[in-house]
Amino acid sequence: MYNDHYGLSANPFQLTPDARFWFESATHRKAMAYLGYGLAQGEGFIVVTGEIGAGKTTLIGHLLDSIDPARVFAVRLASTQVGTGDLLRLIAQVCPVCNPVSPELLARAWEAHEFGQGIAVARQHLYASYDLALYGKPVGTAQPDPLALWAAMEGATPLGHVAGSRLPASFGHVAGGYAAGYYSYLWSLVLAADLRTAFAADRLSAETGARYRRSILENGGQVAPADLMQQFLGRPSDSRAFFKSLAAP
Repeated sequence: MYNDHYGLSANPFQLTPDARFWFESATHRKAMAYLGYGLAQGEGFIVVTGEIGAGKTTLIGHLLDSIDPARVFAVRLASTQVGTGDLLRLIAQVCPVCNPVSPELLARAWEAHEFGQGIAVARQHLYASYDLALYGKPVGTAQPDPLALWAAMEGATPLGHVAGSRLPASFGHVAGGYAAGYYSYLWSLVLAADLRTAFAADRLSAETGARYRRSILENGGQVAPADLMQQFLGRPSDSRAFFKSLAAP
């Protein structure tokens, strides 16, 4: 009825985005140019973000329609809700020319990932500890030599200290007044990981979500953070979930 009345050639407002309805706005043209350049240069990953309904899926469909299949083997994976191993198996099923990834190589990749996460966390801890060591002493106390202190503290880490390097010379946070509190965002990751344990049984639990809203969001800054966590979790907060998140699933 609608098609006849409005002279449409296809049903409008389909649930699945249709690349035939691609509209090249200035923003979409720019995104398309980035994707085309990435394909031409063989880039590893290109991330396209946007609001729901902005046309991301239509953009990808238009891209797939415009590339030469003789030059580029393209595959669309519509769901990201799969683990690493399952994702690689899906790729192997649809891409016969892709080199398979062995379980041994995947295990090594996870080990490298875990190592990288550990080094990143340890580095942030080092920065905060160095800041506190410089400025955490009482007024009137002799201050340590910044470079000697850095060499000693970095030298105690797994990666060690490279003789002659002087990172504090370019460490703007130390000299610019950020103070060690700047690194509290790492602690926010600890709290976030602990909060997620309440959703372990059901990640989409409306009941737990409502309790989070009442216990955490509605109280805001009028209640101490530790008390908010205790109220929501029913126990004191700890770091176990955060350290567990650093390991392979």
